[in-house]
Amino acid sequence: MQANQGTLLCVLRPRASLLSLCLALLMGCDRAANAQPQRHPRATPVVSTVALRDASNTHDDRDAGESRALSTLSREPWVTIAPGLRAMRARVRFSDETEAEWVVLRANLATVQLRAVRSPEEQLQQALAPNALAAIVAGFFDHDKRPSGVLVSGAEVLSPYRVGGGTGVLVIRDQSARLRASIDEAQSPTQRAELAVQCGPRLVEPGGIMGIRSDRGDRFARAAACIRDRGQTLDFVVTWSEEAPMRGPGLYAFAQALAGPSPSGDLQGCEAALNLDGGPSAGAHVRHSAQHSHAPLGPVPWAIVLQPRVRGRLVR
Repeated sequence: MQANQGTLLCVLRPRASLLSLCLALLMGCDRAANAQPQRHPRATPVVSTVALRDASNTHDDRDAGESRALSTLSREPWVTIAPGLRAMRARVRFSDETEAEWVVLRANLATVQLRAVRSPEEQLQQALAPNALAAIVAGFFDHDKRPSGVLVSGAEVLSPYRVGGGTGVLVIRDQSARLRASIDEAQSPTQRAELAVQCGPRLVEPGGIMGIRSDRGDRFARAAACIRDRGQTLDFVVTWSEEAPMRGPGLYAFAQALAGPSPSGDLQGCEAALNLDGGPSAGAHVRHSAQHSHAPLGPVPWAIVLQPRVRGRLVR
């Protein structure tokens, strides 16, 4: 249609100016008739680089305490063991790809009292007195089965502070828990101390900062003390592999998990945390609850025992 109109104009008005117009119209119509439809390239999906970094960068110190440090595979509800003492269990995958059990014993220090005892026959379950609720390994020990560092129970010094006995001292005093690091503070933790245990390393520094900076490649079952609620609540966390009970996460991955949201439902990590043991002696025993117990494969000469608090006095 456009080509015929251009030809008619050329016949009726044969002027130079119109001749140029006619030629332009004819050329335009010819191009339009022969033009090929324009093809648009197919859209390419864009992958977020942030998502890629989040999925792969699990060993960066900047990731400490974030939720991807620990994946919860399954979780059981909290169970009340006794007034002031609850327990829960989950199966988790750590950032180092270790799959393990995760058991938490949560003690309200206003209701539950802690003391250190010598384990009869070096068996954790034998450390439970008739009124005891649970027991957990009480830190490192030497070849002669003596504690490697300070150990205080009911204001009684069972073992003195030792340089090299551990980088942290867990102190329970006035129904409140603190993690101490300096030698000056740790040399005198006995005044009115309900419990003092020297061990290490400090997995979470006071203030919630990770205390482990790199993955050394070690993979062992582990036990730790985790301070919450400004010292009013103390968690004991035990983790191990069901398939190989002496195995578990590395210290770096364990510290990551403690510093961040936990499978127990806590949105915040530990305010401070101390490693109590790793390897064959790591374990806990809860009276009448095999589900929340892990029997150590090695000797446990000393144990922290949890029992109902007796008002007004320290129990040795």
